[in-house]
Amino acid sequence: MGTPFDYTPDFALIDWHDHLVCGECKSQCFADEPDIQAKHAAVKLWLAQVGIRFVVVTDNDLACEVSRLNSRDLVRGIRTLITASAKATLNRRISEIQPMAFGELADLVGHDYALVALARGMSYFDTHQRLTRTTALQPFQENFDAANFIYRKSTN
Repeated sequence: MGTPFDYTPDFALIDWHDHLVCGECKSQCFADEPDIQAKHAAVKLWLAQVGIRFVVVTDNDLACEVSRLNSRDLVRGIRTLITASAKATLNRRISEIQPMAFGELADLVGHDYALVALARGMSYFDTHQRLTRTTALQPFQENFDAANFIYRKSTN
């Protein structure tokens, strides 16, 4: 792979296609600086050699209207009070039925509890797309590598 490279990502995750993604969080004002762009280009090239995708997330990425609206909906889900037994029942029903879209989930458990399920990690959706009845859902899975680095939790 060449010369050793000294880099620690700000975050690492597994995407929906089971690919490892490493990333950097940067303020947009710093991300545009030539030395930062050069560093990111070097990291991207180095990681690509081992099949890892590299992304840079800026404050501009997080400030979009869709993210704001989805965040507001998820906060409603977090604020909804739910007992431990109701949470277990909700998790079991989602695991058994495995709804493929938000509308199916809302029909199964009601709109408020569907938001609870998303906010508490019982199911996932692409938060860069507006949450609607047709929004595709992805079950949460859990795996750990040798260093407990990659985290995914199965609802089954």
